[in-house]
Amino acid sequence: MCASLLRQNYIRRVFFGCVNDRFGGTGGVLNLHSDRAIDPPYTVYGGIFRNEAIMLLRRFYIQENEKAPNPRPKSNRELKRKLDDADEPTSLAPSFQTP
Repeated sequence: MCASLLRQNYIRRVFFGCVNDRFGGTGGVLNLHSDRAIDPPYTVYGGIFRNEAIMLLRRFYIQENEKAPNPRPKSNRELKRKLDDADEPTSLAPSFQTP
């Protein structure tokens, strides 16, 4: 998701499943949603169906894209079905909220 686009379009609340620790401006690398210098702030609810979201993304990224200009074969890839211990337990409660 694009944190800048969310702010520019005056989105008030964002709900998402899992955080990407390497990218992202809404709870991943940055917390642009709560930066008071950039108006308007918006509320973020993360971790909703977190484990399900992780598995959905894993299933998507294990697939090959036949329409890609130079497709890379993914024949040796396996779907990792077990979540890391850090991913447990499943919680439907928001992982963080900022007004």
